[in-house]
Amino acid sequence: MIDGHIHEARYLKWALTTEHFVCEPAIFLCSIALKHGIDVKPFIINSRVKLKTRTQSPADRPELPSTKRFFVPVDLIPDYMLEPWRTEN
Repeated sequence: MIDGHIHEARYLKWALTTEHFVCEPAIFLCSIALKHGIDVKPFIINSRVKLKTRTQSPADRPELPSTKRFFVPVDLIPDYMLEPWRTEN
């Protein structure tokens, strides 16, 4: 599931928005596992990746070529989203 999300996010032709930085199905599964006392995130190898994206607003940055892409480090399963289930147990 994470590999599919990474593949999809890497090949977007426009700037990534916040919804592309998070893998919601993986968060749901991790939170359900935490609810049952199992923390699976440490075992997910590809949860932290570098995604390539363009600037959100090229008109605001005329000094950058419109084709310029940036590598952004991303945690697809952010710890702050899992924290409520970690503190619950």
